Amino acid sequence: MPGEGFSRKASTAILCTFLACMTNVVFLEHIIKIDPTAGTLVTFCQFTFVSIAGCLTWWQFGKRTNQVPMKRHLVLVALFWSVNFANNLAFKFSIPMTLHTIFRSGSLASNMFMGVILMKKSYRTDKYVSVIFISIGILLCTLMSTAGKSAVSKTSEEEAHEFSEQVTGISLLTFALIVSSGMGLIQEKTYAEHGKHPSEALFINHVLGLPLFYFSRESIITAFNTLLNTEPVNVTNGVYPDWNLPIGIVYLIINCLTSYACIRSVFILTTECTSLTVTLVITVRKFMTLLVSIFYFKNSFSYLHWVGTGMVFLGTAVYADLVPLPVGLFEKKKVKKEQ
Repeated sequence: MPGEGFSRKASTAILCTFLACMTNVVFLEHIIKIDPTAGTLVTFCQFTFVSIAGCLTWWQFGKRTNQVPMKRHLVLVALFWSVNFANNLAFKFSIPMTLHTIFRSGSLASNMFMGVILMKKSYRTDKYVSVIFISIGILLCTLMSTAGKSAVSKTSEEEAHEFSEQVTGISLLTFALIVSSGMGLIQEKTYAEHGKHPSEALFINHVLGLPLFYFSRESIITAFNTLLNTEPVNVTNGVYPDWNLPIGIVYLIINCLTSYACIRSVFILTTECTSLTVTLVITVRKFMTLLVSIFYFKNSFSYLHWVGTGMVFLGTAVYADLVPLPVGLFEKKKVKKEQ
């Protein structure tokens, strides 16, 4: 950002955010292409890895205690688990990674609506304009994604089944978006009342969420066996000929490692940079991830998809004040009316 000097720690965090988060999404798509139902397995493995890492770093096997009341953590755990579970479960219902990425970019619009409805917040006119851009962009991409699939010649029963799957997948993404916004508002209130303890929240949210996967154990076991039966590869590039692992398991391990690195990098970024810089980095990262998904994985993307995507990212940029709109006139009129 102009006029903002980055420390070495901040620069490293930005680089790691791009590398780790984008690599994570790439290997997630590899996994989903092997087994579209593996989203729950991926979520479970990520929760397990972060919990183990938290035991070693923050919790230190009981040496540290929580600063935020456990009842508040329990609420956040339920919401956090629901968001991650719904987002990854959506892959099971024919939701492409491109639409998944665009849909999750609508968090700004969802946060604003939830803030207005639940917290009675008010925003500048340009913020509302940005939300309109984001909402229209997501709607356009959603319609184009469903229309593109319906264009293929199929029987009426197949079309009805596919339409039902698409509605279910989009409903899951919508649910995750709304719940994530509600969780953000609760976190904001929690930080205001008890101070910021992100490392504590990161560990407790994940470790207390693990028992909830008991209800999805059959899906997790089935998906793991599917990845276990993929083609074996040598993980040492031939140095140790016997060190072979199924390629699906390799993808899963890399996904877990990069997921943790991504979370930690974003956390460091929020402590080292302004919220504007964090928003910019995350927005650019999502856009680059989208490009990788389109060109590397050959996902279908029409010109109307590009229009919708452009509206989403333009709306995000306007919301973050990266692209100023001439809405000062409205603010001046409002001031005069109040006077």
